[in-house]
Amino acid sequence: MSNYRSKVSGTAKSGKYEPAKVKMTTKEFMIMTTGKNPYLCPACGQAEMEIIQVLPPIRGSPVNIYIRPIPK
Repeated sequence: MSNYRSKVSGTAKSGKYEPAKVKMTTKEFMIMTTGKNPYLCPACGQAEMEIIQVLPPIRGSPVNIYIRPIPK
């Protein structure tokens, strides 16, 4: 029976049944978790906004630089 379930909709690891992962878009995930559509216009709340440009990050992540102390 567990072999049948693993083929149908999930995987069976060490006797535990794990459901198959569902791939969702960002919009679907936001609606599911918050209940709000992130693409709705904030002014009227009825029309969907369109992505016209993706802005690059301001800067990269900080880099740890190791400076060896100079012996005296």
